[in-house]
Parts: sequence; C-alpha cells; structure tokens
Amino acid sequence: MSILTKGQISPKHSAFRPEGVFSGVLLVSDMDGTLLDSNEQVSPENILALNYFVAEGGLFTVATGRMLASVQPYFSYLPINAPAILYNGALIYNFRTRESIASSILSVSIRDAVSAISHRFPGLGIEVYTVNGDVYPLVENDYIYRHLQLENIEFSCDSSCIKEDWLKVVLYFKPDLIAELEQCLKQIEPGVTIVRSALHSLDLMPIQVSKGSAIDILVHHLGVQFSNVLAVGDNLNDLEMLQRVRNSFAVDNGHLEAKNAARYVCPHHDNHAIAEIIYWCRDTYLNKGATRKNENILEIKGGQYVV
Repeated sequence: MSILTKGQISPKHSAFRPEGVFSGVLLVSDMDGTLLDSNEQVSPENILALNYFVAEGGLFTVATGRMLASVQPYFSYLPINAPAILYNGALIYNFRTRESIASSILSVSIRDAVSAISHRFPGLGIEVYTVNGDVYPLVENDYIYRHLQLENIEFSCDSSCIKEDWLKVVLYFKPDLIAELEQCLKQIEPGVTIVRSALHSLDLMPIQVSKGSAIDILVHHLGVQFSNVLAVGDNLNDLEMLQRVRNSFAVDNGHLEAKNAARYVCPHHDNHAIAEIIYWCRDTYLNKGATRKNENILEIKGGQYVV
C-alpha cells in the first residue's frame, strides 16, 4: 500500500499550516521498537509522513524511557514540535526552548533499596539517571555495556559522589529472573513505580509516574483535546499511555499486553507504522464520512488481541 502518494505531499514541508488537516491533533510515539526500526533508524517513509503531519498543523513528540542525551540526536532530523516525555514520564522536556516542563524525582529511600537488592541478586546491573542529565552505572554487567553502546551514552565514572537527585534507576538482570527481582523490589521499596522496558530490565521511577501520567500533563500544557490525541507503543512501559488515550495503537511486533491495551494494532515497526497511523488519521479518523478503510490498521473488538 502506498502511504502517501506522489502529488499529495512534497519531500520537505517548511510551510507550517496552523489550520491544516492535522490542526489540534497530537501524535505521541514510543521510540525503541515503535518509531525506530530494527536498525535503530527512522525510515524515510516515516520521516516523510511526519514532516507532512507537522506541516499540516499536527503536533508530534516522543514518549520514551531514554535520557535526554540519547534522544537529542534524533531531534536534528525529526519534526518534534511538542515537549518530549523522557525517562518513562519522569521528565517532560522542550527541546526547542531547552527547558523542563515538569519533572519528578525519586525518594532518597530508593538508594538504600538499590543497595539491598544488589546484595540479594549478585550480577545485577544498576544504572542511575540524575536530574542533571548524567547516567551512572553503579554496578556494571554485560547488559549495561550493550545498552550504553547501543544508545551511544557517555556515562559518569565516579558513582561514589552522586549528589544530584535521581530521576530513574534501571536494573539489568537475567530475563528468567526478572519477575523474581520485581517481586522482591516491591517488598523492599513499595513507594516506586516499576515497569519492564525490556525482557532483561526494570525501570524504577517516582510513584505514580508513567508515560500515561505525563501525557495528562502534556495535554494540559498544550491545550489540546484528549479526543485528538494519538499514542503508539510496543511494550509494558507503554501500557498506561495506551490505556489513557482513546486512539491508541500497538505495533504488530509489540508485547501481547500492549496489544490488548491498545484500541488498534498497526504494522510492524519495520513496516513504517507511524506513516500508516498518519495515513489512517487523515483518511479515516478526521474524515468522518470516509468510506475508504486502511486495511493495515486493525481495530481490536472487545479489548483482546488474539494471536
């Protein structure tokens, strides 16, 4: 299927139309496994569609567990024109003005909890993300090495003098023991939000912080209507966001729980899912009388996705 046919849009969209087709529509996308393909790239088809979306009045941003520094390189070629949700909701940041819109920090009690859990699970990898944008690998393992290399993150070596407030902690461990680690952590430190961002990792954020709670703040900040918010994700750290937004999408490569939480299932992240959503939004959602249907967008009936 052609996403956007020749003649409908041009390769570049420098002219912003505030009263365009997508005026008042906010599109929020997860990054890894959703916006980014298997090679950690944004496809030309997705970029072209996003430029079209923004030029026609749409607001686009990302909601990710990534830190500010690892999102910054994508900002150079993605038309992000709304504040970004970072650290799985612990920070909302405006890249254009370089200012924080909202942030939440972890209680100091998390430091003792992290120390205790590290003694119970030898080989556990621990990363700490601070309000200053630094990342400290408190305890290193192979998962941390791969993560830092994948996102090209420069980390602070001297973790003994972390004086800044903590935004997020990520624990890396064997996938078959992650559930046991999560249960133990809930007993030691019940005052944190715990989400699984990958098979081998747990993200720890301040209580009641999630991508979903961050969307509430962002929508209020932008003054858009919730009925005009579209959100797309793939994993367990996207659940609150997908449940909060009526027009929610899970990519076909996503976790089963994400598919069950979303209203729609869209194509695999290697098949230009974001472009398909924009195409659907233009021809089906915004065009109330449209008879044309996008067969690549599947609406889930009854809230259950059947494999």
